[in-house]
Amino acid sequence: MADVLIEIANSAGLLVDSLDNPRLAMRYGLVDASRVKTALAWKDYHYQVKKLEEKRLLDIDRIHGRIIASLSHEGVLETIRLLTERVPELGDGECCVVSFDVPNVKRKFRDQLRNFLKQAGFEYRHRSVWVTKADAAYALGELFHDAVVAGWLDIYTARRLTL
Repeated sequence: MADVLIEIANSAGLLVDSLDNPRLAMRYGLVDASRVKTALAWKDYHYQVKKLEEKRLLDIDRIHGRIIASLSHEGVLETIRLLTERVPELGDGECCVVSFDVPNVKRKFRDQLRNFLKQAGFEYRHRSVWVTKADAAYALGELFHDAVVAGWLDIYTARRLTL
């Protein structure tokens, strides 16, 4: 009887995994259903990686039979944009403010920064001032570290005064 109890306890994970797809469990049994589910998950994962490569968000290199994936420059920007979108909102009256003064010789960076802020959901306020309700200061500081150090970019968490 103890062996049966232990076997049931060990297979409980398989049972729970199979409950979301009972047809799979009935067709293949609990153990094989778990293997099929894992294989399907890997297939979906590889499909998504291929799509990211097609969108040029990933660089895939094949070296000595090994596959090495890394984020492209566009992939880094998209990742940070997504992370910025997913940060929690600041409290009432609070906002994240980005202001910048990028030299004319770095016009391309300035244009990319404006485009990035627009895509990340920031609102244009005045010339080079952008605002969002998202608590994005830390993520932006990480992304634009070099521009902050160079003194071109300032990032604040601010409280709006209401009179």
